[in-house]
Formats: sequence, C-alpha cells, structure tokens
Amino acid sequence: MIEKMKKLSLLIYHNSKDKFLQNLQSFGVVHLECDKSAQNDDILGLKDEISKLNRLEKLLISLEKDEKLKIKDEEYKGNFDNLISEIDAKREKIEEYSANFENISKEISILSIWGNFEPENLNKLNSIGLNIKFYSTPKAKFDKIDKTKVAIEKISDTKGTVYFVIFYKKDDVIVEIDAQEERIPLKNLVSLQKEANELQNKINLQKDGLIKLIKYKITIKNKLIELDDKLSFSLANASLSSNVEDKVLIISGWIPQKGLNEVTGFLQKEDVAYLIEEPKAGDNVPIQLRNGPFAKLFEPIMKIFSLPSYYELDTTAVIAPFYAIFFGMCQADLGYGLFLLTILTIAFFAIKNKSVKSLILLGMVLAFMTSVFGFLLNGAFGFSITDELIKNGILPDVVKPFVIFADVNDPTDHDAKNDIMILAMALGFVQLLIGLIMKTINSIKNNGIQAGLQPVGNFLFIAGVAFAGIIYGGGEKFKIGPLYIGKFLYSYMDVFTVTIVLLIAGVTLIMLFNNIDKAIFIRPLTGLWEMYNTITGILGDILSYIRLFALGLSGGLLGAAINQIAFMTKGDSIIGLIPMLLIMIVGHGLNLSLSILGSFVHPLRLTFVEFYKNLGFTGGGIAYTPFNYKTNIKK
Repeated sequence: MIEKMKKLSLLIYHNSKDKFLQNLQSFGVVHLECDKSAQNDDILGLKDEISKLNRLEKLLISLEKDEKLKIKDEEYKGNFDNLISEIDAKREKIEEYSANFENISKEISILSIWGNFEPENLNKLNSIGLNIKFYSTPKAKFDKIDKTKVAIEKISDTKGTVYFVIFYKKDDVIVEIDAQEERIPLKNLVSLQKEANELQNKINLQKDGLIKLIKYKITIKNKLIELDDKLSFSLANASLSSNVEDKVLIISGWIPQKGLNEVTGFLQKEDVAYLIEEPKAGDNVPIQLRNGPFAKLFEPIMKIFSLPSYYELDTTAVIAPFYAIFFGMCQADLGYGLFLLTILTIAFFAIKNKSVKSLILLGMVLAFMTSVFGFLLNGAFGFSITDELIKNGILPDVVKPFVIFADVNDPTDHDAKNDIMILAMALGFVQLLIGLIMKTINSIKNNGIQAGLQPVGNFLFIAGVAFAGIIYGGGEKFKIGPLYIGKFLYSYMDVFTVTIVLLIAGVTLIMLFNNIDKAIFIRPLTGLWEMYNTITGILGDILSYIRLFALGLSGGLLGAAINQIAFMTKGDSIIGLIPMLLIMIVGHGLNLSLSILGSFVHPLRLTFVEFYKNLGFTGGGIAYTPFNYKTNIKK
C-alpha cells in the first residue's frame, strides 16, 4: 500500500537557513521539492568531483574484476587528494600508453603484410634513381595486370587480396594499373614490435601500481557518499525561493503521515514557520510503499514499469501472487526448479548484501513455484514424473495422486492440454476481474460513485462471459483437472440465469455510465464504442494468457527431446555416457536459460499490458527520498 503523505511548507529566516538545513538533513525525514537542475559554482564543482570519483571507482572495480582479484577493503590513512591524484595520474598514463600501443599495433598489422625490411633501404634505392610504389588489389584483378609492362613483385596474398610493389625509374612513365596504392611503411617491423613491448611493459607497470590501490576503493566510496550529501544540501539551498525582501525563504516538501508528530516536534524547536496540510489535486506527491514481507519482494518487479501515482492503489500485493504463479507455469519443471532453488539457497547464505539477498529471496520464491508447477504438470528435466521417475523408483508411488495434470505431455491426450489451457485463461479472468475491482475503487475515491459504475459494468460483463464459458464448456461437467467447477456452481445457483443477469447488468452500466462528463442521453451512443472495446478487449486479453500454457508445454517438450537425443547417442557402450551427459548438460542448460528468460518476460507483459490496461493504471509516481545524510556522521 501507499503511505499517506502530508504537504509541508517552510518559511525560513535567511540568517538561519544554513543551520536549519543542516538540522533538517540530520533529521532525515522530509522529502524536499528541490530543483535538480539548479546550478551554481558549488553545485557544478560537486558534480564534477562526483563524476571524477565515480570514474576512478569504476576503474578500480573493473581492474579488480578483470584481474580476477578479491582484495579486502582498507581505509586510506593519508591525504585523500594525494590518493586521487595518484590514481588519476596512473589512469592518464595507462590511457596515453594504451593509445600509443593501439597506434603501433595498427602499424605492425600493416607492416606485417609487407614483411620485415629496413625503410632506409628505400632511400638508398631512391638515391640511385629507383623508386618503389606499394599496392593492393583483389587477386582476380592482380591476375589481369600485364606483368610485361611493369616491374612488379608480389609480396603477400591475404584473404583474397594481393599486396605487391612496382619498381620504376625516376624518369619512367608510370603505367596505370587497377589497384589501390598503399602507404609506404616508415619503420622497421622489429623496432615496432620492440616499441610495442616496451609500451605494454609500461602499461603493466601502471596497472600494478593501481592494483596496489584497489584496497582503498572503500575510501572513494565513502567520499562519494559524503559528496552526495553535500550536493543534496547545495540543491536544497539553491531551491529556496526568496520572499519579503530576501529576508524570508520558502521551500516545500512532504512528510509521511506516520511521522507527523515527530516532524512537528522537530519543527517547533527550530527558528522557522511551517504549514502542514493535505495534498491537493495535481500535487506530485512522492511515493513510499509499505507492503508485507512477501509482497515487498516483488516491488522491484512493479518498479520496472513505474511507481503508482499517489492517487491510485499500490499494485504490488496483487502482482506478487500472480507473477509467482505465472512464472511457475511458464517454466513448469520440477528438476529446473529444485536446481535453481539449491543454487539460490547457497547464494542466499553466502552473500551478505541485504539488497542482493532480497533479490535472491525473490528468485527462491519463483524457483519454488517452478518446482510446484513442474510437479503438477508432470515434468522434471524433461522426464515424465509418473511414467519414468515413479516407475523407476526415483520418486515414491505416494506422490502420484498429487500429479494433477499427469497426462499433459502425452501428445494423444488433448483433454489434459485443454485443462491447462483453461486454467491459464481462468487465471487471466481472475486477474482482470481483480484489476477492475481496483479500478472501481480508484474511480470512486478520485471522482465519485458515478465514475466507478462503468468499471463495475465491465466487471459484471466479464464475469458473465466467464459463466457463459462454463456453460459452453460442458455445464455441470465443466472441470479443470480435478476441480469440478461446473458441478460446484450448478449445485448452488441457476448458472444460466446468473449469466444472463450479469451480462445485462454489465451492458446496462457500460452504456449508461461511460463518459460521465457527457449528457446521459448521449452516453448510449458512446457506450456502443465502449462495448466494442470491451468485447474485443476481453477476447484479446484472455487469449494472451494462453502463453502461460504454451511456454510451459514447449519447455517440457524441448527437455524431452534433449533427453531422447542424448540417449540415442549413448548406445550400448560405457563410453557413450560421455556424449550423452554432454548433450544433456548443454541442452538442458540452454533450455533452462530460455525458460528463465521467457518466464521472466511474459508474465511482465501480462501484468503491464493486460492487467494494467483493465486496472486503468497511470503510474508516474516519484519515489519518496528524504533529505538526509547517507553517511553515519551527521554534519
């Protein structure tokens, strides 16, 4: 859910602004509306310094990674500017030497075509009246050159291009040939290679010096945090607008409602005037999410699209279970799920970073759902759980009744596939209906009861379509796997009558309460267009959820095909185990990678397109970022 916010307006006396801003930053609760584009000498200087330190920090991190080192962090005890000057000087030297090395490497590449010779010999030939020109041309054109009219010597033939020279006397008329004249090498190949080696040694020497400084990257990181705090202060200072002959300064911000008493107590001790009020329509209120432990894991998924607007509901708690289910259905392999779960569990206990741990925990949830749906859909590393793993004693017989969709991978059993396909569509119906409920709440909260009646109409109409699907799909016999939904519904209601009532009520509300800003007698006309969009939209949206069934099925079939190919290569000999295992490891590795990618992307699409469209999600919220010190030391 979204934390309630209060708007805070501050009037600050000019003489006390620096002290107050320092205290406010130490307090660390108020989200200030700062002008991020504000510029002055302090701000520009801080941004330049931050940019430089970021560049040097990345250089050290990249060098540590490239050299495959793991160096323990250590605080630098000397003068920080001296450290930065030393790192920057070595960086400049490496860049200078690397640029020269690259140029010489190009020279070597060119000269290697012509071979090793002394350029001084060209001058000696010139002194006796004999000149040389260097050429290149495709082999076909070289073969057509009339060798009787020119003194020509082939030097090399590389990738279909012939490199050659022509000798001529100073006063000779040069015969035109169909070839590209090349630049004459001016250096000896051996001397160039020697120069390149010297430059490489210089680069390595500077790198060795940088490697010794990698341990101080934590010092740079801490300095960056300190500079970021100073930049936040300078931006806040520059964002103060003046009033009353520059003696009073004004700035606005936001505070969480739960911290209202704490903020009020702080402000009462300061030399400022303040006003706390409710947000007004049009205010860009910052967003602070407050979700339970499970839903919080999925906040990074939700933020891929956008934070919600302050004036709508937080979607995280709804996205969380559906995304986990959709991911599990797309991958749907017990073996893959358990493999990922094992790797992620090890990583969870090995990695200390809390933010990374939360992402790993999210991965563990998704891996668990992959295992669950793999079990339900009867697949493990491309093998059938019931027909292969249980029969061969790998899994006990007692688990067989729990493999609900045991025949989904049987190409002759269309009913099992239909069950999974219907399950995917049913999940789509449920998610879209929840989206319409949320849209109704948003509409009523922001625009009144009338605004919520069209979403109610859409809800009733889609529910009616779902009931009609049950009637068409077999009535009382309608089921999804072991769930006899039709029998359950028919025992409690007249499904046909309920369907008609839902459809009529839905159409009526859509026709009468669309575009509530228009006169009621015009709405039925615009309602025809709304009905067209609703009907076609439902069809497209629901069919989109079939991808959950298709991806899960294709992954299982591809895994089975990999196993079949692997066992075909085994033969009867023990040696055949090697290619068999190689094919299975590589094949399942590729299949797992593709499955993870598809399982990540397609549930995102269903969430951000189908679900958000029916929800009427606008997004665009900005994150609540309190004006505070990121360092532990309060200035």
